[in-house]
Amino acid sequence: MGIKRVGTADDREEWLELRRNYITASAITGWIGPSALPKKYAWYFEDNTRESILAEKLEGIDKEFDQCPRISINHGAHDEKCIIEKVGEMLACPEPDNSMFVNDRWPNVSVTVDAFIGFDPITQPEVEYCQDPRQVEATLHGLSRLGKNEKTILEIKKSISVGWARGEVPPYYINQVRTQLAVLELDFGVIAAECIFKYPREPWRLFWDLRPFIIEQDPAWLTTLDCVNEEFAAELNNRG
Repeated sequence: MGIKRVGTADDREEWLELRRNYITASAITGWIGPSALPKKYAWYFEDNTRESILAEKLEGIDKEFDQCPRISINHGAHDEKCIIEKVGEMLACPEPDNSMFVNDRWPNVSVTVDAFIGFDPITQPEVEYCQDPRQVEATLHGLSRLGKNEKTILEIKKSISVGWARGEVPPYYINQVRTQLAVLELDFGVIAAECIFKYPREPWRLFWDLRPFIIEQDPAWLTTLDCVNEEFAAELNNRG
């Protein structure tokens, strides 16, 4: 199967127009529907549905966010470069990328990569950004599977959810990263979230935290993407 670079997010308007031609990694969970997530995440599908995805692709109707989430999204987008630099000081030297890729196996699915990251066994963390050093050690151990000059993906998030500090990666983000891994034919990748940490002894105190996690590819996810790719293509043909 061939992997192709089809564009870049450096020109945001061009990138937004290009992604209308594909179902993107971040939209996969919404396309699959409630069966993709545990019941407690039912709220996710209030504005992430097949109809909203198709409205965006076919009619150019983008989601409208209320003020609070809209401002949060703007902060996350603005801070992405800074978070990548922090991950570099904590783990390795990531390379910001912003490229959009497709794979011949799923021609209707695209993924955009925040950065690529490698492993340097000599480099030690220069700055502490993670409240749990064991989490950093676990991520470094996972990255140690990479060969010399070998890279994998780094996905960046900014979140107010304290779940990250409990070791909980939201499953819709896991689906997003597994889609990226599938399209790029990688076995595992890293997701890192700049988030909030509650101090256990004084839960009213909040601190910044940067949590990295290794996300493994799930072979069953490839079959899921086969179905999504076919369904999305059929909808485009029927409604186009």
